[in-house]
Amino acid sequence: FNENCQISTMSNDLCPQSRLGFVSDPVTDNDADGCEDATEDSDDDNDGYFDTGDDCPLESGTSSNGLVGCLDTDYDGYSDSTDVFPLDTSQWADSDNDGFGDELLGIDGDYCPTIFGNSTQDRIGCLDSDGDGYSNPDSSWSTNLGADAFPEDATQNFDGDGDGYGDNADGNQPDFCPTVPGTSTADVFGCRDSD
Repeated sequence: FNENCQISTMSNDLCPQSRLGFVSDPVTDNDADGCEDATEDSDDDNDGYFDTGDDCPLESGTSSNGLVGCLDTDYDGYSDSTDVFPLDTSQWADSDNDGFGDELLGIDGDYCPTIFGNSTQDRIGCLDSDGDGYSNPDSSWSTNLGADAFPEDATQNFDGDGDGYGDNADGNQPDFCPTVPGTSTADVFGCRDSD
């Protein structure tokens, strides 16, 4: 452009080093900017990353963590090829491959990122032996915090009075007296049995 905002009539002002007879096409000019990729275009995909530091020099992208200059659909900085969750900006890694992301504060953040788990109720992504959604208790998560009081029984998960009988009336051996600890077993479970 000249000072009067008219298109300059000089040809190839932007790319003066193109070889004689150069014709811009998808093979010789990936980003269609008129500059010959092989001899003068230092950013063949025109994504702002020079080809020498661009891990995907022929594919425009914004990734900057790990691979640089590659496609990053969710714009979280991680390339789609390395992002386990390419459509979720809050997650990008899943160390234990359980489907829950390592970023605890992200969507469905894994409370146990190095242990494969399928719990979804009290904690997400922790070991759940009986598959009822409640995680097994461990050294950092007790039944008082919400862990499964019956990790081997999918019909029970909570025992409010701590007597060993579950509070779910429809589950196995339901506690007939859920707020009073008891040892009865003959007629009902979990009520006082003085003798």
